[in-house]
Amino acid sequence: MEKFKPHYELRKIKALFCSEDTREVTQTSRVGAASLGYMDVEDMLSIIELLTGKHFFKSMPAQSKPGLWQDVYKVTDESENRIYIKLQLSFDKKKAVLIQFKEDTGGGD
Repeated sequence: MEKFKPHYELRKIKALFCSEDTREVTQTSRVGAASLGYMDVEDMLSIIELLTGKHFFKSMPAQSKPGLWQDVYKVTDESENRIYIKLQLSFDKKKAVLIQFKEDTGGGD
């Protein structure tokens, strides 16, 4: 069941990404980012910082962690890379998690 309204407040997610202590970046997102030329976390975070409500695509239940939701954003960077970004908060809502950062191929997920 997907929703077309963000589950999490983007402002809170961005604030949590500002500190190494309150963010988690998955290996999957690092690999996807590298394939687009984003070689370090700071580069990825610079794109997340640009996200606004207009980039929101959908919210979906997390498959591997029942009870959590993932908000999906789609954005185009300065190099015309179309990027698919999947974000969530941890169960305790104390960490922002970057689940995916990859090329947006236009598919549903």
